[in-house]
Amino acid sequence: MKVILCEDNKLLLQQLTSYIENYAMIENNSIEIILKCSHPLDLLSYIQLNRADCYFLDIDLGCELTGMDLAKQIRALDPIASIIFVTTHSEMLQLTFTYRIEALDFIIKDDFSGLKHNVLTALKTAYNKYTRIGKNLLTHYYQIKIGEFVKNINLQNILYFRASDVAHKINLYTIQGQFEFYQS
Repeated sequence: MKVILCEDNKLLLQQLTSYIENYAMIENNSIEIILKCSHPLDLLSYIQLNRADCYFLDIDLGCELTGMDLAKQIRALDPIASIIFVTTHSEMLQLTFTYRIEALDFIIKDDFSGLKHNVLTALKTAYNKYTRIGKNLLTHYYQIKIGEFVKNINLQNILYFRASDVAHKINLYTIQGQFEFYQS
């Protein structure tokens, strides 16, 4: 699962990165941070060519573009991505409904003692959602599993499958590259 973080507080950005990377390393799953940024335009520029499966966004990013605006644009590009807000603005929770963002979680930064727990709980929920996407025929994704690594591949990006030279393995060729995995 690919994760993007957008937080204008450098210290908090490092903290979130540490929580997520340590969890991914301990669990040895497919969670990876592909972008950490403090300005929303960096994120918007990046997602024009790349997609993530989970976004951790601050609401007040210190510029004219808010986390809510960002989330709305993310949602327009990717209706199934998980969006998690990490903010000091608890009063903004209602706006997630007004903007029709369908946020997965809304974490309040002020509760620093529970921040790690809340971030990891939201991350686990997003990962569980991610692993269910490829199993649902209506989502148009094909899911492969290589050890503990789970990858959802959009059906539009699949070029072809081929039986591997190794028994019980399949080669999957996509626009992004090739994967080899056990499957019948």
